[in-house]
Amino acid sequence: MENFFKLKEHGTTVKTEIIAGLTTFFAMAYIIFVNPNQVTGFTEGLGQIWNAVYVASILAATIGTLLMALYAKMPFAQACGMGLNSFFFVSFILPQVISGGDAVQGYQAGLVIILISGIIFLVLSLTGARQYIAKAMPECLKKAIPAGIGLFIAFIGLQNCGLVVKDSSTGVTATAWKATNNVDAQEITTQNGTFTAYVVPDNANYKITIEGTYSDGTVPKTALGQNYPDGQIKGGTKSATSGAITGYR
Repeated sequence: MENFFKLKEHGTTVKTEIIAGLTTFFAMAYIIFVNPNQVTGFTEGLGQIWNAVYVASILAATIGTLLMALYAKMPFAQACGMGLNSFFFVSFILPQVISGGDAVQGYQAGLVIILISGIIFLVLSLTGARQYIAKAMPECLKKAIPAGIGLFIAFIGLQNCGLVVKDSSTGVTATAWKATNNVDAQEITTQNGTFTAYVVPDNANYKITIEGTYSDGTVPKTALGQNYPDGQIKGGTKSATSGAITGYR
């Protein structure tokens, strides 16, 4: 390994490279999940495409990283670029979804564009023109691109964990924090409307609190085990181990 990678010449050790490799892996492993999410846009009916992009993301990262390690002998990991995947979906797939067309045709058109752009970038690299383009970029733009991508990825994470939600006025907004310490929730539909049942710890017991409004404008609230006014929803039991609500009808 020393003779192949010339570790001493580069001022590093096997231990350092292993730690650096693990750190890099955990820092970029999110890509194999985020990339298919962005390419499919969380659109229903594209499960097979999600699976294909998931596998392709892993294969592309593996092949690219191995080429950098074994051929170029550089300590760089390669993976799908974040940012352009959303651009890909919005430019080629979303119009098809909105218009009710075939999303597969959007993917086909987008992949053709990617193939053409890949050939152009290959020519730029082989001719050496790429380095002149990179040097011509302003320093502020070079710093802004990774910062913007980082903010974009953070925004995706906030959406996935529910801290950022959709809003009809501003597009997105911070989630509405509830004052109660809810440990479980279940949506219940009755003849009088749809309500959300929350299990709230109440000393040694659990209390079921219902959020919603009946047709007459009243807000139902009940304790565990009591019947609701319409006689259809009944109290249930709270599992102390799994946290599940059971017994609702």
